[in-house]
Amino acid sequence: MRQTKARLLFSITAVILVTSLCPLPAIDYEAQLSYVEKNTKKLYGKKSVVLQGLDEGLLSYYTGDYASSIKKLTRTESKIDEYFAKSISQSIESFLVNDLVIDYAGEDYEDIYLNLFKSLSYYHLGMLEDAIVEINRFENKSQSIAQRYEADLIKARQASENADTAPVSVTFHNSALGQYLALLYHRADGDKDAALSAARYLHDAFVTQSKLYDFDEPVKLVNADLNVPKGKARINTLAFSNGSPYKSQMYFPAIIFDAVVAIPFMKTRPPKVGFVGVKATNRKTGQTYKSSMYQMESLQNVALDTFQTHSASIYSKAIARMLVKQLSNDISRGVGEVMMDSDDPTIALIGGILQLASFAGEVGAWLTETADLRMSSYFPARADAGGLTVDPGTYDITMEFYQTKGGKLMYRKKFKNVSVQEGKLCLLEAAYLGNDVLDGQ
Repeated sequence: MRQTKARLLFSITAVILVTSLCPLPAIDYEAQLSYVEKNTKKLYGKKSVVLQGLDEGLLSYYTGDYASSIKKLTRTESKIDEYFAKSISQSIESFLVNDLVIDYAGEDYEDIYLNLFKSLSYYHLGMLEDAIVEINRFENKSQSIAQRYEADLIKARQASENADTAPVSVTFHNSALGQYLALLYHRADGDKDAALSAARYLHDAFVTQSKLYDFDEPVKLVNADLNVPKGKARINTLAFSNGSPYKSQMYFPAIIFDAVVAIPFMKTRPPKVGFVGVKATNRKTGQTYKSSMYQMESLQNVALDTFQTHSASIYSKAIARMLVKQLSNDISRGVGEVMMDSDDPTIALIGGILQLASFAGEVGAWLTETADLRMSSYFPARADAGGLTVDPGTYDITMEFYQTKGGKLMYRKKFKNVSVQEGKLCLLEAAYLGNDVLDGQ
């Protein structure tokens, strides 16, 4: 009977891949936000407050409701800290069922990048000092990721008897995009030394994290932003593009106890945008300036890297959870085997019932074994930065997102009557995460 159950479980679980629901966000962010707000119970539930806050906060940012975005992301950040500590006490419950019973505390990269979007929102509200505070928090979180999971990784290796395995180290510790924003902010507030320092750290990000920054360093862009000629002004642009990674799960048999475990992993979406261009036309003179933008960050690479940091802990926990589930089944099976050998028909019958119950328990353990696939759908996979040195004046500015293959125009964002002044920061952003080809006004 045990061999039969083993074959059954193996046949069910040997090669099963389950993909999470991962629709690409549409470009109509106001419609997306409205849908999310009207369907919170169906989409999230009580254990996914952080996920809801991330989605609503990002969508509010994309719609230009910066005050609301700050409010939602600030509340979410507080919940992340609360739930990260709370998850320790909830671990026992998750051993009995699955990780979905734990309050979702966000992926590390979600926790980090929410501060970047808060920073941009503060800038658009004219609160430069607050924008700098948030970008500093962003950088501090980036640097602390490796230390956060050091103890957890050691425990995970011990639990899975992999003490001799080479340490899993986190690569991400310094964001070029964060340093670039710090450069722009400090240039705007007149702190040249801080701007130069940010430029040096930006360079360091490319040098020390080549796995994450597998594209050319935007040296010309940074130099141009540090050396704006007297009498000239600077237009700076950020473009967020492509859909973020999403989670899937794989079921596979554990070597012991005929058990199965569900392990989450991240999958990437095929990139839709390959490059972004920007042009600005002076409304008075008609002069037009054009430039291609430079990739500054792969949020996708950071997401994959930081997820890998605690994947060992997730795997070990899944193994431990199956051991807990199997323990009661093995006790029931062992007692049942002894009782079935009894000459008393009633005792033997009870033994058979216990045997069947243990088999049902194993099937039930498989049915309740599922990975935590929660993750925000509204972070971009990529960030590009651009800059134009122009005469001060009023401009119509356009950002254009082009397809990776074939160079087809995917999305156009227009900004009209933009005042560009000498010594003032003029920073514009556009986001294209979906497939629709639309003009954004």
